[in-house]
Amino acid sequence: MQLKLTRENNQKMKRTLLIALLICIGNNINAQKKIETEGITSPTHQKYLNKIVFSSDFDPTLSKSNEIEANFKSEFEMNAASKINFRAYFDNSIYNYLRPIIKGKTANDPYNYALGFNFYIDNTLLDKITSNYDKEFPDVQKQTWTTYRGTLKTSEIGKNLGQKQFKEVLDNYTDLLSKGKHKIKVEIYPLFINPDSKEIIKGNTIASGEFTLDIKNAVFNADDENLCLGKNIMKDSNLIQKIVKTYKPDETGFKITSNEVRLLSESWKTERNKYSGAIERRSLYILIAYKNKSGCFKKYYNVYQEYIGSKFSDEMKFEMNLGEPTKEINCKCINQ
Repeated sequence: MQLKLTRENNQKMKRTLLIALLICIGNNINAQKKIETEGITSPTHQKYLNKIVFSSDFDPTLSKSNEIEANFKSEFEMNAASKINFRAYFDNSIYNYLRPIIKGKTANDPYNYALGFNFYIDNTLLDKITSNYDKEFPDVQKQTWTTYRGTLKTSEIGKNLGQKQFKEVLDNYTDLLSKGKHKIKVEIYPLFINPDSKEIIKGNTIASGEFTLDIKNAVFNADDENLCLGKNIMKDSNLIQKIVKTYKPDETGFKITSNEVRLLSESWKTERNKYSGAIERRSLYILIAYKNKSGCFKKYYNVYQEYIGSKFSDEMKFEMNLGEPTKEINCKCINQ
């Protein structure tokens, strides 16, 4: 009797272990099963599969499934107004590319997947870029999207895909961007970042593209009004020094020097009371450049001095010019 019970217990245990094993195998298969993607989104997608196309225009040229191929460009001039946008076309999602080869529980979390960038200038790989990937976009996009668009260069402050990475290219590799035309190559690849070990697993290149960047002048000259600060219109070094001493840095704590100030008015403008005509104050239009943890910027101000009695006050008041937005500049423009 005891022997019979033992055999039955063994059989039950075997069945339990078998069921558990089958469940484990099933879960593992489901975890590694590829997720259905958007596939080929347009004839343009098919034509440029595994390639990157570029345009000065973000919308409507690079709208998904409605691209305007006639507006694609392969050459851009380097200036403050130039815009370089892109769309990359893949044959799978970044999650599906890597999920089958990633081990462990963290492999199931789309947040751990990212898009990586390689940049080349005239066939030289740029290996000093620290922020060479982007993972801050929705999980569903990582799992299902097969095409992305982004921005490499614009005068507007933003966080488009690729914008931070290409800014770092311009920050660190101006020595390679002499006057003339240069070939810029961009590669995109999927990668997985293990949140526990911080190990990074890189996939193969899934899209690449090239364009020519035409450099007309030195890339970053502080007196270039387009890319940097411009020149002083009013020549008054004493006034600039007074602005430097008076200007109170904001929460960034950045202390300006005369190199970060530009006088954009030809002279002081006297302002009178619109009814009596009496002098009330005088104003001056200026620019101040500064740096914070997010980068370097130029901000526009109106500077005022009140009229007291028979003269203008020595006190200066700064009022931000709301008609001119703060603009991001390269940090090489500051303290030259």
